[in-house]
Amino acid sequence: MLWNFCGSWVNWSRSRRLGRALQKSLLGHVTVFPPYLVLFLASSTALEWLQDRYLLLDTLKVSSSEGSNGLVAEVGSVLREKTLPLFVTGGLFWPAVNAANFLLFPSGVGRIVFLNLNGLAWNGYLSWQMAHRRLHGNAATANGDRI
Repeated sequence: MLWNFCGSWVNWSRSRRLGRALQKSLLGHVTVFPPYLVLFLASSTALEWLQDRYLLLDTLKVSSSEGSNGLVAEVGSVLREKTLPLFVTGGLFWPAVNAANFLLFPSGVGRIVFLNLNGLAWNGYLSWQMAHRRLHGNAATANGDRI
């Protein structure tokens, strides 16, 4: 009798923990992730544009007549091109990582290490996406095409 009660309590507790983990994961993905993604894309693009323009590293071949409109246009272009695909990819990656994090590590150092390792992998992926766009965008514009 006691075993049945304890067994059902453990199953209820696990399902409650899973539901709570999914709630926390969804809340973080809806509230924190979109501004972070837009800020990352905009700041990375702006820094690359300023680097090319003012440090004379001719990777984008920015003309001097573009002025700040060139920066705004470049940031807008990257946001239109990359935000939705990266949000979808992050929508697959982060909820799974956060749910696993909340289930596997109730609190403590393990949770921090797990999130930091996954954050490192995610930021590496974002950086690769930005470099991939930049490299292939330059090759295409050199041929007169636009990706």
